[in-house]
Amino acid sequence: MTNQESQIVSSVLIINEEQTIGFTELCHASSADPDFILSLIEQELIQPRGHNQSNWQFDALSLKRSRIAVSFHNDLQLNLQGIALALDLLEQIETMRAELTYLRKFVR
Repeated sequence: MTNQESQIVSSVLIINEEQTIGFTELCHASSADPDFILSLIEQELIQPRGHNQSNWQFDALSLKRSRIAVSFHNDLQLNLQGIALALDLLEQIETMRAELTYLRKFVR
């Protein structure tokens, strides 16, 4: 692998629904500035467990939402209100797809 190719490789963090990660790990895994993650918390787009930043823990949903939020912010230049709306709509679509899959079992 050349030096240029090694710069393109990034790390992947996968956590299951029972696992949690800390604030610094979330920032790193989301490729986000700590201030951006703090703004997601202030807007209640992600919710830490714990009483202060030093012991905050984040679940898989927070990791997923923070990664999507960073992408929307960087790629589409959405502000926090736009990110909140887009995340809500994506979750509604996921819910409707799950319901549709469930209902299709009874039609066949």
